[in-house]
Amino acid sequence: RLGGEQRWVYALADGRWVQVTDRRSIEGGIASIYTDITDVKDAERQEREKALAERSAHLQATLESMSIGVAVFDRDQKLVTANRRYGELLELPAELRRAGASYRRFQEFNDARGAPALGTASPIGPGSARGSGPPSEVALNGRWFEVKGDPMPDGGFVTSYVEITERKLAEEALLDSEQRIRLFANAVPTMISYVDRDQRYRFVNRAYRAGYAPNGTPILGQTLRAVLGDAEYEPRQPFIERALAGATVTFDLPLPGSGDEMRFGFATYVPHRNHRDEVVGFFTLIQDITERRRAERILEAANEELERRVHERTATLSRLNEALSAEVEKRRRIARELRIAKTEAERANVSKTKFLADASHDLLQPLNAARLFVATLE
Repeated sequence: RLGGEQRWVYALADGRWVQVTDRRSIEGGIASIYTDITDVKDAERQEREKALAERSAHLQATLESMSIGVAVFDRDQKLVTANRRYGELLELPAELRRAGASYRRFQEFNDARGAPALGTASPIGPGSARGSGPPSEVALNGRWFEVKGDPMPDGGFVTSYVEITERKLAEEALLDSEQRIRLFANAVPTMISYVDRDQRYRFVNRAYRAGYAPNGTPILGQTLRAVLGDAEYEPRQPFIERALAGATVTFDLPLPGSGDEMRFGFATYVPHRNHRDEVVGFFTLIQDITERRRAERILEAANEELERRVHERTATLSRLNEALSAEVEKRRRIARELRIAKTEAERANVSKTKFLADASHDLLQPLNAARLFVATLE
């Protein structure tokens, strides 16, 4: 309705278009004007077809430039369009790449080659709810694909196929590496754990779990304070803060355990940094050093016993040395006295010899005189 006019457009059976305009006259009647607008409508149709063709060409060019395989199916599950990558990735025959190919035939083809999941991306299948679902991962001839289906407004759907072989191989390698690390971590007797920036456990090995959760209490996701308790957490807090500040710290700590014997551990906190060199957590390594402590105590006791024995032996040797020194001094004194006695004896012997010589001389003189007298008398 335009002012006092009313207009209608009619499509005639012979393909022509007519515009009817009704106007009220001054007398109160109605004047109808019939205008043939077939040429205008044809021009509009051509413009629409041209624009649609351009959009279709742009869409096809966009699809062809994509690295993923894309196929569009109508509400009758017939292929409307697909890019070249769709056929290359899925190794499809030419009949399944052409427009109008049946999605059911595509499913049967995948069933026959042992990859049925490649044909389950339709979000409008019988008995299924409308709406796009999460992508699924499918293997085909040693290659992996991520398959996803999304509905179209007109009742059709779009399927997309992304090759993720490299990602799957990397994931498998990472999983294998993680399993190996877990096997290694669980095999070593050292207690190993990883704690994030919020002081929550993200990984613990079997030895750590046996030490701090012997009854199977969950550890992952729990805070250090919740697992250790205030009595054990408080002494460790300064070392935790230093580790989160980026320093590697070591310290001794008591270990949990049963029995009367006290057990000891040697802990090392190693900070973990991301690619921006930010500390996002730290690794904990705790070694049981109870046996080493026991050996140290035994060695210390042995050293003390050895020192005691050395002291006793030293004292005994000192006493023997003193006795020997006294004996040596005594022998030296005796030797000096013997030398003096010998000297005196020699001196006395000389005196005796001289005395005897003098005495013999004094005694022989009268005898010689008497002998002379006797000889004279004779």
